[in-house]
Amino acid sequence: MDGVGDYTFSLAKELVQRGKDISVICAQKDSINTLHKQPFRVAPVVKDWNHAKTGRLLKKLIKANKPDLIIWQYVPHSFNPYGIPRKVPKWVKICSSHAPTFVFFHEVRIKINPRNYKSILLGIPMAWISRKVLKAAHATATSNPGYQQLLDPQKTRIIPVPSNFNLKPLAPLQKDQIKVKLGLEGKFIIGTFGQGVRGQQTLIHSFVDFARQKPQAHLHLIGGIRKEQKIEIENLAETLGLRSKITFSGYLSADEIRDHLGILDIYCMLEPSHSKTTWTGTSTRSGTFAAALQAGLPVIGVEGELNNKELKEVIILLPKLEQKLLTEALFSLEEDEARIRSQQEKSLKYAKEVLNWDQTTTQYLHWIEEHNIK
Repeated sequence: MDGVGDYTFSLAKELVQRGKDISVICAQKDSINTLHKQPFRVAPVVKDWNHAKTGRLLKKLIKANKPDLIIWQYVPHSFNPYGIPRKVPKWVKICSSHAPTFVFFHEVRIKINPRNYKSILLGIPMAWISRKVLKAAHATATSNPGYQQLLDPQKTRIIPVPSNFNLKPLAPLQKDQIKVKLGLEGKFIIGTFGQGVRGQQTLIHSFVDFARQKPQAHLHLIGGIRKEQKIEIENLAETLGLRSKITFSGYLSADEIRDHLGILDIYCMLEPSHSKTTWTGTSTRSGTFAAALQAGLPVIGVEGELNNKELKEVIILLPKLEQKLLTEALFSLEEDEARIRSQQEKSLKYAKEVLNWDQTTTQYLHWIEEHNIK
C-alpha cells in the first residue's frame, strides 16, 4: 500500500530481486505510470483513500491476490491533503485481519504547540490516527528515534531511509571537469538539496561571513526551489553583495543530481534546533541526506529531537542552528584537509553499512521474521 512513491518503488525492486512477488496498490496518479515497466505489478486504483468504497476495494484485492504480507508506507499528507487520513486506520485493520500487516511511518504527526491553534486542530487528530494505525498493524518501523518515541519503541524498529540515487564519489579529474562545465572552476562549493532550503537565513548569513574571507567560496542550491523562496534568497544575496556567488541548479534528472551533488566540498543538512512548531535535528528520515553521505561528502547537521545517536560519530552536528556556529564549522573544514578526508570516509562508511537498499530490505525482513510474520 503506497502513500510515498520513490521509496516504495526502490523497496519493491529490491524485494523482487530477492524472489518476492510484489504488487503495489496506490492512488490514481499520472506520475506513477512509468512503474508499469518494472518487474512488479502496479495497481493505481484508489481514487480517494478516505472514501468508504476504498475499504470494499481493498477487501476485493486482498481476496483476489491472497497476499502473504501487506506493507503500508504511511505518510499522512499523501493519503489526505491535510494530513488527517481518518479512514486509513480502518483500512490497516482490514488488511491485518486478512494477512500479516507491516507499517512504515515516514511521518507521525506535526508538533503540537498549546499556543498554536492550527497545530492543535491538526496535531491531535494526526496523533490519534497514528496510534490507531500502530494498534492495527502487526509490526511497525520508522526512520529515527524521535518518531519512534511518538509511537511505541517496543513495537517500532528504526530503519533509516536510504538514497533513491545510485551515487558514488566523483574522481578528482571528473569533479574538476564538471566544475568547469558548470562555470564553477576552482571554487570551494558549499551546498544543500531539496524543495525549499533548510535553515535558509542561517545558511545564507554564515556563507556571507565565510565568503568574505574565502574569495573562492560558492554556494550551490540543488534541486527545485519554490519561486518565492528563490526570489527571497536572490534579493538577500543581492543586498549582501554576493549574488554572483550563489547558483541554483533547478530541477535535475538522476544523472544530473550525481554531478551537482558530487562537486560539493561541504553539504549542509540544516534543521531547526529549537522550535515549538517543527521537529528538530538532522536524522535519517531524508533520502537527500543519505544521498550526500553516499556521495562521500562531509556533512554539517544540527542536534535535535530526531537525531540518530550514531550520527555524532558520522557528521558534524552543531549544538544549535546558529550563524556563528555554522560559520566556524565551515572554516574548520575548509582549513583542514585531513579533517575533510576523515569526514568523507565516515560518510562513505555509514552509507555503505547502513544507508543502502540492501541493508534496508534486510532490516524489513528481519523485523517481520522477529514478529513471526510469514
